Amino acid sequence: MVRNAQGSSYWLKRITQVGAGGLLVAASAIVSYNEGYKEVAYRDSADVWTICYGETKNVKPGQVKNKAQCDAQLVESLKLHGSVLNDLPKDIPPVVALGSLDMAYNIGVSGFNNSTAKKWILLRDYKRAGEAVLSWRYITRNGKKYDCSQLVHGKPNKVCWGLWERRQWEAKAIGNQFETPEKAIAALKGGK
Repeated sequence: MVRNAQGSSYWLKRITQVGAGGLLVAASAIVSYNEGYKEVAYRDSADVWTICYGETKNVKPGQVKNKAQCDAQLVESLKLHGSVLNDLPKDIPPVVALGSLDMAYNIGVSGFNNSTAKKWILLRDYKRAGEAVLSWRYITRNGKKYDCSQLVHGKPNKVCWGLWERRQWEAKAIGNQFETPEKAIAALKGGK
């Protein structure tokens, strides 16, 4: 595997930078779109207490946060989850980095770091990395495992179809199928 010891500071700077060359605005747009936004704690599709933009750490029933608190927490969480980019080469496409960050935000740093998708990214085989993302399509709720890619009576399932749509987008991003971060964001919203 080819690794870049400078990748850590390089990608952290790119993820937290606003403006030319920065990816903070794009990363925030992607994660906030995929996670949704709620100021009051709720149980997500996997029955986990969640608040703001999909935050699950230390969330309690009845907890409330305002928009400013949620926005600040999103930026801090992007920095934390951005650690998955630490050992990625500086020359991977920005879209691959953004897809990786979104996936890590959803499955966790450890989940992403130990994933087959990351293994293929490190080898710069983006096609296989994208394919590997699609294996992360399951949730467990109340002891029952759900395959989020399954249709029910020909229609998207009501339990976790949104997760499957997210994985399809991540697979395209990590598979380097979008030319730019802007086109990747447009694809989230139904654009091509």
